[in-house]
Amino acid sequence: MGRAGCYAALERPHDEIAAYRTALSLKPDDVRLWMNIGIAYSNEHIDDVEKAEEAFRQAVSAAPDDARPPLTLGRYLAKLSRPAEAIEQFYDAALLNADYFDEVKLGVGTARAQQGRLTEATTAFESASRMKPSDAKLKASLEEMRSTAAKVEAYSVGMSNALTELCGTPCQDVIDASGISVCAISWADGCGDAPPPDGFSAQSTVAELCGLSCAFYLYSQRPPE
Repeated sequence: MGRAGCYAALERPHDEIAAYRTALSLKPDDVRLWMNIGIAYSNEHIDDVEKAEEAFRQAVSAAPDDARPPLTLGRYLAKLSRPAEAIEQFYDAALLNADYFDEVKLGVGTARAQQGRLTEATTAFESASRMKPSDAKLKASLEEMRSTAAKVEAYSVGMSNALTELCGTPCQDVIDASGISVCAISWADGCGDAPPPDGFSAQSTVAELCGLSCAFYLYSQRPPE
């Protein structure tokens, strides 16, 4: 483990991982090792999403009563813009240890914002702020979130989804799973060779098809006032 730390300081992530795996051969259920391997694989010099996620999930399995692994996995899934999965991990962490509730609420708030659910994101940030009343940065983020949520709510009045489902999945479920960035992709990119619905083309975007669910995305793409 000490050698792995030295390799990390030298920015040699492959050697760092090899050292951690040597340590794992001695302590295969050490949750710290699995978490550190996940962090190393998510290093910008490697950025191996599959192996990083596998290591974080191994950490969850190795310590089923420890809140840290699901909290770390949740943050990583949020980073990958997989907010629905991230929220599930955050709540698992909260059930395991209430001491992490403030971090859970921050994570949930971030993931809800990725989903375009700004009112719910605001509620989560408010909970976190109550537990961290001296955090000025969080207070500033909360005020900005409140303001944006109100603007998006006003912007979305009268909006609706043109489709009930997108490739067999309800519009909001699509956004919840992948975040608002999915609003930019086309029917062809998301649904392949399936014929688009009447009135739309293969190049129609998710935002055009699911306008209400993509309200935050559309609001963020509007011309500056």
